[in-house]
Amino acid sequence: MHSFQRAGQAIEAGFDRWQLERPMTLGNFVLEQIRDSCFHKELQAFPEKTSSYTLIYVLSGSGKLIQGEQSVPFGERDFVFAAPGDCWKLDSSSNGPVRLISVRFREVAGRFNLAEVIHTIGTEGPQPVRKDNGALEELLLGLQREIEARDNYAKAMAESYLQQLVVALCRLGTHHATAPKQEFKRAPMKQELAYQAVRYMDQSLLEIKELSQLADVLGYSYSHLSHVFRVEMGESLQSYWARKRILKAMRLLQSGRTNITGIAETLHYQSIHSFSKAFKKIAGLTPSEYQGLYGLSSGKQRQVYN
Repeated sequence: MHSFQRAGQAIEAGFDRWQLERPMTLGNFVLEQIRDSCFHKELQAFPEKTSSYTLIYVLSGSGKLIQGEQSVPFGERDFVFAAPGDCWKLDSSSNGPVRLISVRFREVAGRFNLAEVIHTIGTEGPQPVRKDNGALEELLLGLQREIEARDNYAKAMAESYLQQLVVALCRLGTHHATAPKQEFKRAPMKQELAYQAVRYMDQSLLEIKELSQLADVLGYSYSHLSHVFRVEMGESLQSYWARKRILKAMRLLQSGRTNITGIAETLHYQSIHSFSKAFKKIAGLTPSEYQGLYGLSSGKQRQVYN
């Protein structure tokens, strides 16, 4: 699938790439455009269309979203799901450039009540900014990656990513978004406790700042959880978590979407130094060396699996 790139608007510095030459029908939706932008001052919206929805996702940077008389602050991993006809503009703060991805699409059939999602997804104002837990970012980058791919499977994969993206937004607009996080029952078996620990790290890696937080969620002391994990998994809990974080860092470095400082902050390392030290211990390379070898721009990208 060939990618099409053109300037969306003249910007003082950075880039504004529109990746589709024409709309694509992907299952229940028509994907009209994916827009990859990095700007230092101001970015205007897509031209208004009465039937299309726009997801605006901030990969890095901060500033404010302006809609009419309303001005709302935004930061890294914030997103807005904009209704048809909405007119928006983004202003960056003085701290540096803003990097964002915008996806515009419309429904072919009325299977998803997106108007209701728009209404219920927010807590205040007509189009409030919401914080992503990492799920939307993965889907957006996956969709963009498949649009840029040139093999026979790219369109099917792009359809899958867009479908998952819309379902994720719909869930945010239902009781799934406001329901309390899953409460883990005290596990009757040690093997089950180890499994629950692994699954929580799979699902909520970016939310874990320290392992005592994981123990609290599962309802056990850290010492007990750590002991059970080592016995059942043959590896320490600390070692498993460290490896999961570095594998996530590898994927982020491959994508080229986030700088090394941003990755260290996202994975809750105390400093760039501690992140680099942990990364080299497991990967055998510094983050900069790894990104130079396997980042998108290197042409040597490889897949890293959990």
